[in-house]
Amino acid sequence: MYLRNFAEQVVILQKLLYILEYQSNNIQAFKKTGVRIFANTHVGCNFMKSLLTITFLLFCCFTHGQTQVFKKYNFDKGGYYLLGTLAESDYSKLADSLKEWYTDDIQVLNEFKKVWTFAKESPMYACGYHYMVCVCKDGQCIESFHINLNCNVIATYIGYFYFDTEKLSRFQTKLKRPYSKREHFTDITAARNYLKKISSDTALILKPSPSWTKYQGTFEFEYKCKSDTKHCMDNTDNLIKQME
Repeated sequence: MYLRNFAEQVVILQKLLYILEYQSNNIQAFKKTGVRIFANTHVGCNFMKSLLTITFLLFCCFTHGQTQVFKKYNFDKGGYYLLGTLAESDYSKLADSLKEWYTDDIQVLNEFKKVWTFAKESPMYACGYHYMVCVCKDGQCIESFHINLNCNVIATYIGYFYFDTEKLSRFQTKLKRPYSKREHFTDITAARNYLKKISSDTALILKPSPSWTKYQGTFEFEYKCKSDTKHCMDNTDNLIKQME
């Protein structure tokens, strides 16, 4: 069973409770009149058991309809940061007040984990985003989410959900302001050495991972398919092995 929203769940549950109350009154009436007391009591009990089972399934379905975006992270182990960086978008009073923010406080991270649970899906608005929120560890962004505070939407790895701005504003006094530093290099070796150096900095939250950390420059090639081969580019793995 899938429920579309909380209101539907409440309505269904109210109907079930009404049926339960009505059935209970019938059992009491049978007792008062003395007609088929045991038979109807047995039927009533079976009905109540079935109803409790349905109600349990109803709550299970509703619970599974929730999306907890930080569920897979064990923040208690430490070493995690939650970083909110500003993106180009329209004016937001909350974003203007919060600016860029982060937290590595385990208690606050677990509060985010509990509060950032979503059930109501949202359309894909063409609004842009005020924040990119990164889960960071060892200087890397291991997962990111995008939030628009005016359109009330959060983009996650499994879809778009309605985002109540209170889910962020409630943390305003618990968040810290990160320090961003930009460096320019004309020598790729110096740039690589700098990235290597800051990787051991205990104050580091996030560092870039540009392609030039492993590769220098660009290259391209043209591969000509054999005349007797159809759709030769469909099996690129084999082609790469042949060229190695």
